[in-house]
Amino acid sequence: MAKSKKRSQGSQSSDPLEQWEAEHDTLSEEQWEKILEYEPEPYWPPDEVLEEQARQYEKEQKQARAFKRKFGITLGEAELRWSTKYNRDLRRLLEVDKLMTVSELADLLRISPRSIRNQMSRGKWPIPWSKHAGRVLFRRDDVVAHLLSVTTPTKE
Repeated sequence: MAKSKKRSQGSQSSDPLEQWEAEHDTLSEEQWEKILEYEPEPYWPPDEVLEEQARQYEKEQKQARAFKRKFGITLGEAELRWSTKYNRDLRRLLEVDKLMTVSELADLLRISPRSIRNQMSRGKWPIPWSKHAGRVLFRRDDVVAHLLSVTTPTKE
């Protein structure tokens, strides 16, 4: 409001900055009042949001303590054990340029080794294979490529 009083009085100041501001000021009195009354939105979220986040955190901590009491390990340890068990076969497959025997491939695909050998003898086995020292071997990256290309049929 100090600026509006100076402008309304029409007094000239000896300060060059104030003179320049007075010459180049194009705002009306109402605009200056709106600017001076403006209050920005607070940076922090409203109390309701903070309270909800605190309730959610307490709920998660309570569930974690109950899990620890029931199973004797933390939730993080359980997730790690589960993911290790679940991804064991996948990690084994991702070792590039490793060879697999028929029995290893049968374990992975959960079929019998005899089924694989029968399809190979009929020429219907889709994964390329080679013989080395009398043993049938498959490259792991060929197995992975085939498994990724196979699509499961949908029931219609």
